[in-house]
Amino acid sequence: MHERDVENVLEQLLQSKGWVTDVGNKNRNVYRQSPKSADEKALLGLKRPDFILYDSNENPIAIIETKKSRHKKVQDALEQAIGYASLLNLSIVFVFSKNIFFSYHLPTKSSLYIDEQEVNEFPIPEMLIKFAAQNTNSIFFSEKQKIKSRKDLITVFESANKQLRSAGITIGMSRFTEFANLLFLKLVSEKDSDVIDKIPDYISWDNYKTKSGEELLNYINEIVIPRLDAIFQSNENDTIFEKMKIKDSVALKNIIKKLDTLDMSGIKTDIKGDAFEYFIQKYNSGNKDLGEYFTPRHIVNFLVKIADAKYGEKIYDPFCGTGGMLISAFGYISGNLENEKMLTPALLEDLRKNTLYGSEKTVTAKIAKMNMILTGDGHSNIVQQDTFRNPVDGKFDIVLTNIPFSQTGTGSDLYDIETENGDSQAIQHVLKSLKNNAASRAFVIVPEGVLNNSDLTSLRAKLVSGNHLQGIISLPCGAFLPYADAKTSILCLKKQCDNEKIFFFNVENDGHTLTTRRRKLDTITDFDDFIALDVFKRENQLEHEKIMWIEKERILKSENVTLLSFKYNQTLKEGNVWLSDIIRETSERNSRQFPTATVSNESYWGIPLGEDYWGDNFVSVTSEENTNYKVVRRHQFAYNPSRINVGSVVMNTSASPVSVSSAYTTFEVCNEKYLPEYIFLLLKYSPVALEIKNRSFGTVRQTLSFKDLSTIQIKDIDLAEQKKIVKKYVSVFNRFNKAKNELDSFAL
Repeated sequence: MHERDVENVLEQLLQSKGWVTDVGNKNRNVYRQSPKSADEKALLGLKRPDFILYDSNENPIAIIETKKSRHKKVQDALEQAIGYASLLNLSIVFVFSKNIFFSYHLPTKSSLYIDEQEVNEFPIPEMLIKFAAQNTNSIFFSEKQKIKSRKDLITVFESANKQLRSAGITIGMSRFTEFANLLFLKLVSEKDSDVIDKIPDYISWDNYKTKSGEELLNYINEIVIPRLDAIFQSNENDTIFEKMKIKDSVALKNIIKKLDTLDMSGIKTDIKGDAFEYFIQKYNSGNKDLGEYFTPRHIVNFLVKIADAKYGEKIYDPFCGTGGMLISAFGYISGNLENEKMLTPALLEDLRKNTLYGSEKTVTAKIAKMNMILTGDGHSNIVQQDTFRNPVDGKFDIVLTNIPFSQTGTGSDLYDIETENGDSQAIQHVLKSLKNNAASRAFVIVPEGVLNNSDLTSLRAKLVSGNHLQGIISLPCGAFLPYADAKTSILCLKKQCDNEKIFFFNVENDGHTLTTRRRKLDTITDFDDFIALDVFKRENQLEHEKIMWIEKERILKSENVTLLSFKYNQTLKEGNVWLSDIIRETSERNSRQFPTATVSNESYWGIPLGEDYWGDNFVSVTSEENTNYKVVRRHQFAYNPSRINVGSVVMNTSASPVSVSSAYTTFEVCNEKYLPEYIFLLLKYSPVALEIKNRSFGTVRQTLSFKDLSTIQIKDIDLAEQKKIVKKYVSVFNRFNKAKNELDSFAL
């Protein structure tokens, strides 16, 4: 968008929220380019904020800075807005552009929150005035709600889960399906539900929640569920609700009592999504009895934004799970129509019936239908089936999906490339389903193995030479924690793509910590930057520091037609040096039978002998004969190729040679300008460790070859500085080791 277009769109959005932008209106509370008073102009000097918002007393309360140029960083726009706000002593700023909205509260350095939900659109004047008056980043408008946060909801979910388990429902997905039915019965009767008018009183929650024992169970199974199915079924073979499997009427009554305490009217959180996320997190990270994992919502929303669906386009998720992609797409289209004052009842009905399509093999398809009914509907085109065995030919404008990783496909005879590889079949299914025109597009989350595994070479060649691949967005390692630790990327596909080069964009900051807890960070993300670049609408190939363009011919000539971006990154940054100029691989056979050592991510310094590390269990974890092992001499390194991504790399600090499994990689420093100890610390504790994570790939385990390790570049620092760093580390380690020995020998 051009500058004027962005500002005009913003004015329309503000007007839709009740802000007054008309120059001649005496109640005007939005000023563009120029502040209202002479005093404010004096404070700003020559600076001109894009927009200033005012309260009813004509006091400025917030700054809006629009992100107009795709070359300008979103962070720059935020810093500019903060600068204006500081001059006017304001605490709230916003950054806005096409598909970008970011709120920021200066005192807390945080986004704005209403009822513990992050603000993702401009607040109405009353809300923003309340933020400013209380000088806070978090306010509550739904003060009468018993449930104010996701944490409160999870407490109820956890209680229900324990009840279901004690009632004999031991399989995780069965427990979730059972609970989802009950949760739907509660939610569908809430006063602000869009479907409340369809629910007759005799099957509403309040009508049967007071019943007990067999009467309660029978009433739900024989009256409520059949009637709900009849109301919402799109055809006579379509069933959404299953009769309750629980036989323990006391446990059922306890769950209903717990759910009845929830007053969820007005809560914006995705209730069913929260329930699913809880069950997935609880059981997939432990005993994995759900067999599924949750696509983080911020990643789902990112896919929807870059897809930029328009009314009239048909959207498909062939592996839809609980429907998160489709629900987000529905909200995106309906929200845009509403902002443009075009969302008529007829358009809304068309959206519900002729826009969203999904396929899902498991019983989760029923959960998707319930979820969609509660969040705007569109459930009628969700089909429970084996997607691999049911290809679709040229029907959809947009496909958004997270494919099931590393499965055995069941439709090898139905696709151009005949293979049992499920990843290949899934991607071929996506391409086949797109309409045969230049506008049809797909955004597909795939495991990193899709980008390089040799058995998928023909698939990658098809994507590149067939003019289907626009680019690849690489997600950070850990983006799917705690459900899965596999490295993933987003394939940006088109049915017809006339491009000579393919773009690569590496996401380092997705707005969350890369830890199991995945705590949200209030910051401008790489997702924001990518959206602002507007890559898909470029007239020429965009030159930007975060975008790398690779010629298709170069990719097709590469080994395995690889789509790993670092394989093509041959530009050495100023002040850096390649690891290949510092280290070389070794492979000395252990003919003298040096003792076996252990490679572990728990070694701070040195390389422990197997007996020291494993104790009495050492014999059971290693081979008796170690002559085929590799020797690791003083200052040489060893790493486990399938665990270096979690820090399993060691260096021998003693003068005594040791040996490690022949499956491990061994190497040494061959450049006298670099201390081996310093290189070890780089591999363990510097940004190089993150680079190792991002370069490790594989279907089952993430591995890194020595060749790929060598292509990492590091800062070139002098020997004296290296010695200082090593000396400091060794000093800390010695203090730690002394304290550990004292603790080990402690006795009363």
